[in-house]
Amino acid sequence: MNLEMHFIRHAVALSEFGHFGLAAKSLNLSQPALSRSISTLENKLGARLFERGTKPLRATEFGRFFLERALPLLASADAFAKQVGEAGSTTYPNLRIGSGPYPAETIVASAIQRFTRQHDKVRVALMIRGADELVSLLNSEDGLDFFIAEISMLG
Repeated sequence: MNLEMHFIRHAVALSEFGHFGLAAKSLNLSQPALSRSISTLENKLGARLFERGTKPLRATEFGRFFLERALPLLASADAFAKQVGEAGSTTYPNLRIGSGPYPAETIVASAIQRFTRQHDKVRVALMIRGADELVSLLNSEDGLDFFIAEISMLG
């Protein structure tokens, strides 16, 4: 079975937001596109990941099993991408910033633009994710340098 990372990332976002519309927005997708992506993933897996009739959306037992393994996999993939990117360019430093969807839309994008105008040799990568994934990335060895997000719902 071949699972592309974007399917896994979509499932994690849906789990974090508990709502197709909010998860789609965080991923810069339309709600129907996210729904198709989740359906495709579930078809590849041969099992449902989410109980569709609940508000907020909840993971099935198999979905919880899948998601528990997906978070470290995504953190590892992001760390790998960062290391490869840095190895390919030793000339300029990199800054990895994480943001929740709302701060990304309201303040983070304009702050990054101002920063990069003043520091044009620094490469900035912005990752828009839910707070749970941002914390995981921040705590990973090669994760984020910092993030801005609403964290009141974290355990």
